[in-house]
Amino acid sequence: MKKYYSMVLILLLASFTNAFAEWSIFLLIGQSNMAGMAATPSSIDLEELEQVRVLGFKDCSNPSRVYNEWDIASPPLHNCTEGVGPGDWFAKTLVQEGYPDTIGLVPVAISGAGIDLFRKGISYSYNYTPFENNRAGAGYDWMLTKLRKALEKGSLKGILFHQGETDCSGWGGNPTTWVSRVEDVISDIKADLNIDYDLPFIAGHLSDTENNFKQMNPYIDQLPSVIPNTLVVSSEGLSRGRDNIHFTTESQREFGKRYANAFLNWQKENSSSSTSISSSSVTESSSSESISSSSTEMMFVKSMDVESSMWNAYVNGATIQIENISIGSTIQLMDVQGNVLLKTKASSKENSFVMNRSGSFILKVGNKIQQLNIKK
Repeated sequence: MKKYYSMVLILLLASFTNAFAEWSIFLLIGQSNMAGMAATPSSIDLEELEQVRVLGFKDCSNPSRVYNEWDIASPPLHNCTEGVGPGDWFAKTLVQEGYPDTIGLVPVAISGAGIDLFRKGISYSYNYTPFENNRAGAGYDWMLTKLRKALEKGSLKGILFHQGETDCSGWGGNPTTWVSRVEDVISDIKADLNIDYDLPFIAGHLSDTENNFKQMNPYIDQLPSVIPNTLVVSSEGLSRGRDNIHFTTESQREFGKRYANAFLNWQKENSSSSTSISSSSVTESSSSESISSSSTEMMFVKSMDVESSMWNAYVNGATIQIENISIGSTIQLMDVQGNVLLKTKASSKENSFVMNRSGSFILKVGNKIQQLNIKK
């Protein structure tokens, strides 16, 4: 019953606002296991969620997709013939956990590619690319062009990375320099996009059941020492398919969930620098003033921060009224556990939202936080 009322509340709020108005952009970089090679999707994978979008990797007829144009996401996110990768269930899991923004996925993984394909100014001879790989740094420039296109919609919130099979020693690569080369790629992305904030970089282990691949995992474990905010995701228990190289569909689903949980846990731990608020940042307030009205009872609650702010909010029956708010300000409405129920921008100086349940709610606009109680 509680889940039913929560869904009704979310749908009701969405009818009053432009739902998921803000975009969170996530880069998907790596090679075939990030692209979902050999992981055939089923109906649960192909389910489309309006909240999850993908920037076209190339022109495809099935699914119908156009290069560098946004589409509702479904596998394959990368090449037309690939399947389920970690990015699919990373996004689905964020939605299941109530992530408030539109999720924009930017797939750039290329099957069989070594890390040098993505390095700035470096020549890497490889023919199986969706761009003309005819000059030094072509892969990096292609990736950066796609990212800049995506950032017209929102801000980069994370990089999902799964790469290294081609660079392992058993396949003729040089793992001893691989860590510094990955560092180069991420450092150049941040510098060229002027990213000066904490950006999670989520790197997944290679298969721990294949001898050549598992020898790369200690190098992956070194990435947090050179790239700030690196999160390493284990591949323990994940299965490879019949080709003994690529994860099965079931394993890719689990891998995507692990990437998502790593991101969400990082977000909670760094909540002071994000737009979401955890329940630990709010306390129950007993101070309130009741003002009588001939038609209804209005309850005002004092602001819970010390900074001055001109806006004020009150409850009128089942409606939350906000007055004197600056147009364009971000409005967030949460439950007392910190779960975001609504996130939108003020379109006028007065805004109102009808609630479909009683209880305590947290309203945040700018640096001011106010607790509101709805009684029915």
